Amino acid sequence: MAGTHRTRGGTVQGSRRPRAPSFAPEMPLRGAPPRCTLGGRVTGMPALTFRALNAIAEVDRAAWDALADAQATPFVRWDFLHALEASGCASPRTGWTPRHPTLWRGGRLVAAAPGYLKSDSDGDFSRDWDWAQAAERVGLRYYPKLVLTVPFTPCTGRRILVAAGEDRAALVQALLREAAAFCEEGGAASLHALFPDEDEAAEHARAGLSVRVSYQFHWRNRGYRSVDDFLARFNSKKRAMLRREMAAPQKSPNTPTPLVVPTYAFPFTTIGTMNLLPAPK
Repeated sequence: MAGTHRTRGGTVQGSRRPRAPSFAPEMPLRGAPPRCTLGGRVTGMPALTFRALNAIAEVDRAAWDALADAQATPFVRWDFLHALEASGCASPRTGWTPRHPTLWRGGRLVAAAPGYLKSDSDGDFSRDWDWAQAAERVGLRYYPKLVLTVPFTPCTGRRILVAAGEDRAALVQALLREAAAFCEEGGAASLHALFPDEDEAAEHARAGLSVRVSYQFHWRNRGYRSVDDFLARFNSKKRAMLRREMAAPQKSPNTPTPLVVPTYAFPFTTIGTMNLLPAPK
């Protein structure tokens, strides 16, 4: 996992899920009306316009996908995001309200990120519940938060997409700054970018976000040709335990066709960044 966060509180990896904070308010933010980012705010660049979109369908598919570079995963493609939203998987009902931050030059999309407002941390894999509780204890708001991520998908990769030929560093800073301003003006408590790759996390840090490091568990196939090959790496006691665990779903009347996948894994370092927004006046 890699994540960057700009928040009014702070966020660090939590080891357990505490109760939901009591201060999570309703999310008042609507899609942002166009707002100009003048050349003086993005040094040496023509004027940009910021918009927060209420759905991925509000932007042309080809224009969005044209921003993807070699580091972008399929999960930030227009089709994947649209499938999540159109199916209702990523919707206000499930805790994911689309608010995609974008930058435009004239009528051309030059930078964008998948963004969603959330009043909790369910399904974003940030595991920041301890941070939320810490914010509550010192009287800081943590929710609602705007997360730049792909719903239900803890896959490291690009979060901010920038058109080829553009100054990526400048547009990343501009988009993060305008997204933070959007949050402040609309009453959101925090801005997060979850699971960016290491290079992008460094870009976010240069834009003023704080970096957090945590762990994620990955399973790697070390040449195993079958489940028995995988089990052979364990001693007899662990093999017996694993076989019992894998057989258990087959005995359940609620699982007529079980799919059994080994879940033992290895830890990998993950990156996150965060920052707190100023409290509303």
